[in-house]
Amino acid sequence: MSSTHRISLFASLVLVASAASAQTVVFKENWESGTTSWRTTGPNAGGDVYFQDTGATAGAAMSLIAPAADPTSCAGSFLEEGSGKGKASVGGRVFTTGANAVAAAMGDKYCVAAWVRGAAGSSPAVGVNYIKKSVGYSDTRVAAGGYRSSVYREHWLALAGGGASDGYSPWARSNNRADPATRDKPASDPRAEGPVSTPNTVLADIAAQQAAYGSAVNIARGTGWMFTKAHFTVTPQDLKAYETGAGGTDVAADAFILKLANYTGSGAAGEYFTTAPAQFGDVFVVKLDAAATECPDDAYFAPITSVHTACTGATPLCVTTGAGANAISSCGACNASKGESGTLVCGDAKPVCEKTGANTGACSTCSVDNGLAGLACASANPYCSTKPGAANMGTCGKCTMDADCLTAAGGKDPTHAGVTCDVPTGACTTGCFVDADCTGGWCEGASGTTVSGKCKPKLANGTAIPASRGAACTGKVGVDLCESGRCDTDNTCGLKNASDCTAAAQCRGGVCDGDKCGRADGGACSKKEECRGNECTASKCGPPCASDAECGGSTSGNVCDAATGACAPGCRGVGGNGCAAAQTCSSKNVSIGSCAATPATVIPVAPATDAKSGCSTTPSTSPSNGAGLIALSVGLVAGGLVRRRCNDASKKRR
Repeated sequence: MSSTHRISLFASLVLVASAASAQTVVFKENWESGTTSWRTTGPNAGGDVYFQDTGATAGAAMSLIAPAADPTSCAGSFLEEGSGKGKASVGGRVFTTGANAVAAAMGDKYCVAAWVRGAAGSSPAVGVNYIKKSVGYSDTRVAAGGYRSSVYREHWLALAGGGASDGYSPWARSNNRADPATRDKPASDPRAEGPVSTPNTVLADIAAQQAAYGSAVNIARGTGWMFTKAHFTVTPQDLKAYETGAGGTDVAADAFILKLANYTGSGAAGEYFTTAPAQFGDVFVVKLDAAATECPDDAYFAPITSVHTACTGATPLCVTTGAGANAISSCGACNASKGESGTLVCGDAKPVCEKTGANTGACSTCSVDNGLAGLACASANPYCSTKPGAANMGTCGKCTMDADCLTAAGGKDPTHAGVTCDVPTGACTTGCFVDADCTGGWCEGASGTTVSGKCKPKLANGTAIPASRGAACTGKVGVDLCESGRCDTDNTCGLKNASDCTAAAQCRGGVCDGDKCGRADGGACSKKEECRGNECTASKCGPPCASDAECGGSTSGNVCDAATGACAPGCRGVGGNGCAAAQTCSSKNVSIGSCAATPATVIPVAPATDAKSGCSTTPSTSPSNGAGLIALSVGLVAGGLVRRRCNDASKKRR
C-alpha cells in the first residue's frame, strides 16, 4: 500500500487543534487488516539483515493475537514479538515496508505513538530508520547496490528503560573515499566520532540530534499496556547521502520507516537474552504543525484508538465498531442479560445486566431466580446457581432435579422460586396440580388441591400411557401427555400406521401420507415402520399380511400379527404356523405365542425283578427312547438311585 493511499485511507481521521497548530494522522496500524504493511528481518551470511524488501531470505511470520485470546484487555488485535530464538525476526525487529514509508523533509515535525506492553524479561522498543522511498531498502552487501543497514540514520524513540542521550543509536557512516577532501567531513571536524581517515567513520552532530530527538521515552515493563508518544524534527543529517560501497552512488534519504522491536542485544554473546515477549497495539504517525513542540494530548487519539484496558464497572463490555483499518475497541454499558435480546449482552460469568440504580450498565453475578426481586436471571436461563462453593456460583442456567431448588440441607431456599424443578423449562417452581401448571410438560403425583405434583417432560411416540393416568388413551390424554399430542388404541403415544393423521410427527413411523400414517403400498421405504401396511420389501411398501402363510412355512416360527398387519416372530398352538424342530410353542390355541426349546420328556418304565432277592428295581423316571432307558437304568442301579420292592418270600429268607 502506497503512502498516498494510506494518507487517503485515514483522511477521515484528520483532526485540527487550531488554525495555527494543525496535525494529521499519516499512518495508522490497528492489526485488524493483517500484517501486510509490515515485514520481519531475516538472516544473511553477512550478518543480521535489517532492511530487506527483496533479495534475501525473509524472517518468520509475525504473530497476531486476536481479541478473544486476551479477554482481560479491550485492545482489539495486536502484534506479539516473541522472546529468545522463538521470536519472529533476527534482532527482534519488525519494520513497515518501503511502500509504507512516511515522507520526510528537513524541518518536518512528527509524532510516533504506540500502545506497548512488555513483561519483565522483555525489551520493547519503538523507533525509525530513514531510507530513499523510491529505491526501498535492502542489505545485499554488494558494491554499487542497495543500502546497508547502517547507511542511514536510525533513531530509537522509546525504549525499555529509556534514557538514551539523544534518542537514537548514533549510526550514520561517512563515505569511504581515500581523498579526505571528498569525504563528507574534513579531518578537522570535531563531530567525527572516529578517525576521519578510516573508511566508514561514524559521524554525529550530537548537539543537533539531541535538540531534534531528545532522550528516548521510557517504556515501563510489567505494568500493562502503556500509550507511548515521542516527537522529533527531521534534521539535515537524517537525510544526508552516504555512499553504499566502493564505487557506489550517494543517494539522499527522503522518508522514514517505523520499527518495533523486542530488542535482543547485539553479537553472539547477547543475541538472544530476552525471556518474555513484547506486544504492540495501535500504532500512529502524526505529522505536526511547524509550531508544535509536543505530541498531541491523549484526547486527540481517543476517537481513533482502542482503549487497551480491562472493561469493568458501568462499562463492562468490550465493543468493536468499524472494520479493518477503521476498527476500534472500547468499553460499553450492557443493555441485556444473558439469554435476552440486545446489542450489548452480558456473558456467562456475570450474566445479569443491571438496568436501573447506581450500577446501571454493569454486568453482575445473579443472586436469585427469574421472577424474584434482586439480581434475577433472564427467563431463558431462569435458574441462579447460589449454593456456596459451587464452581458456577452466581451464573444463570437451568435446574435438572428437585435438589437443585433446595438448600444444601434439603430445605426451602429463598433464592429459588420454588422447591420443585420443572425440568422442561429448567425453573424452580412451587409444584403442579394440573398439567397446565407445567410449561411444555405434564403433572404427575398431584392430589386434589393440597398435594402438589411434579412436572415431567412430555412422552415420546412409542411410550405407554403411565398407570397414574389409567394406562389408557382416553379423553385428551394424548394432548396432555404425549409429545406428538396423539395416542392410539393400544394406549401408547403416537399413532399406529393406517390411523388418520394431519402431520408426520403424530405418527410413530414418522410418515403421514394422504392423511394416513405410513406410506401407501408401492411407496419408497427403508423400514417397515414407514409403511401403512407395516411391510417394506425391496425398498417398497406392501400390503399388510392376512394369514400366517404369508409369513413363512408351518414351522417357520413367524406369524401374521393382525394387530399390526405385519409378520412377526411367533407361533400358534393350532390354526397357524408353529415352531421349528426341537422347539415348542407357548400357545395352545389360535393366539400368538413364542417358541422355546422343548424340555426333556421322561416316562415311567416297568419294574425288573431280582431273581435272587425277589426284589424289583424301578427307576423313578425314564427317557423316551430305548437306548436312553438302558443307560439310565444301569446308571440308577449303580448309583443306588432305585426303589427296591421285596415280596414276602424274600423277606422270609432274610
